[in-house]
Amino acid sequence: MPTIEIPRFGGQITEFKHFYDTFNSLIINNQVLDDVKKIHYVLSSATNEAHQLIQNLLVTQQNFHIAWNLLCDRYNSERLIAAAHVVIIVTATDQQGISHRRKSIDKSVLQQFECY
Repeated sequence: MPTIEIPRFGGQITEFKHFYDTFNSLIINNQVLDDVKKIHYVLSSATNEAHQLIQNLLVTQQNFHIAWNLLCDRYNSERLIAAAHVVIIVTATDQQGISHRRKSIDKSVLQQFECY
């Protein structure tokens, strides 16, 4: 089987569900990993704005749950995710054309229903 890479998450709210589900499956639900290893994984997977949120936490067993909860509290909001998808759809300019808008809409809908 090919290796599954842990996705990077930089703070784009429309990408959080993918990151959340994959990280849960590969890291959080992995019984072999202790919380110190898990915080290493979450710190190395977070980039940009998401990393800034958790970068000052020390690598300790207790801080993994703090880091994960900070990310989830900030980005795991169905309302904010849906609103971000609406903004993507609404802000598509006329220059992009109908085809591009349709692709944006399709991608947003598929991401919302986790089919993407």
